[in-house]
Amino acid sequence: PVLTVPTGGHPEQMMNARIHGAAFPHSVRAVSRIRIEDVRWLVDFEPTEESRAESQGLRARAASFDKVGAATLLGGAADEANAVAE
Repeated sequence: PVLTVPTGGHPEQMMNARIHGAAFPHSVRAVSRIRIEDVRWLVDFEPTEESRAESQGLRARAASFDKVGAATLLGGAADEANAVAE
């Protein structure tokens, strides 16, 4: 589980928090201000079939990043990024 609290005044963090919350609704809780209920959600989190499926899908995409994902995201720079990583 992920509890994401973006830093105020950083719109890119606010957008990322909301996007991740929407993309992974069973695994990510996006809040603008942390409350005790949010901490309890994180501490008491019990994986569900849905949250496990989200996690597996994300892991599969991350594992394939050095193939299709990097080329899609970086275009021609993917080969250079992979060479630096090696």
